[in-house]
Amino acid sequence: MTNRRQKSRPRKVARAPADSRSDAAESGDGEGGGRLERRWVQHLRGLLGVFVALGGALALALGAHRYALSTPRFALVQVEVVGSKRLTQPEILTLGGLDLGKNLLALDLEGVEKTLAKSPWIRAVHLERRLPGTLRIELEEREPRALVLRQGELYLVSERGEPFKAWVAGDPRDFPILSGADSSALPGAMELRLAEGVKLLDEYAHTTLGASLSAEELHYSEQGEAVLTVGRDGLELHLGLAPFRDKLKRAERVVYESKSLGGLPGAIFLDSRAHPERVVVRAR
Repeated sequence: MTNRRQKSRPRKVARAPADSRSDAAESGDGEGGGRLERRWVQHLRGLLGVFVALGGALALALGAHRYALSTPRFALVQVEVVGSKRLTQPEILTLGGLDLGKNLLALDLEGVEKTLAKSPWIRAVHLERRLPGTLRIELEEREPRALVLRQGELYLVSERGEPFKAWVAGDPRDFPILSGADSSALPGAMELRLAEGVKLLDEYAHTTLGASLSAEELHYSEQGEAVLTVGRDGLELHLGLAPFRDKLKRAERVVYESKSLGGLPGAIFLDSRAHPERVVVRAR
């Protein structure tokens, strides 16, 4: 047999017509694009629903807010004042610009507190709403304990030693005079003397001597030594430097011994630094 070399023939590959491939691709893209479009539409509808709900809630809240600020249900009908000793309720309402009938929720409580705090009589103030129509005002007032002369003007001095208000006609003035508090050139000496002076006056007022002979004037020397003048006859208690409690007790004993002998001395000296226990009495 004769082997004959057979020539390799190219295989035929079946190909889809170009138009068929193009149609298939377009068919696939159209189906995927449609699904994506439907998803976006669903998301947008969901977001739109959320926005509509939020808008409705906001509109409802704004409406309720406007109603609360305008309804007579929350009108101010009662004011409770706690801690006021000097200022009357009508004075407080006038100072704070508060009118009955105003909407309680519309009141600027912080602004009213700042306005009231401008009064020299008021040290601290707190306001509280008590719905439907009550406003509670809690005050801490300054209590005058003495009068002091500063730069030619008379000032009320508080229980903490603060010269808090220039005295004017109509203000209370039945208080001891603090003099010489500004006689020292040392920084802060006046503030320290006023605070110490008020404390000394309080200590004296709580003694039995203070109950019978009221304090009239407390004078400080340039060195800070205290002389307390008491009673209508002007008994001078030379107390020197603090502390004063034991000195006041010794002065009390001297006064009652002098009364038993027929009268008051003119001055009692308890200011010896070398001999603190020594008491010297000067006759009137």
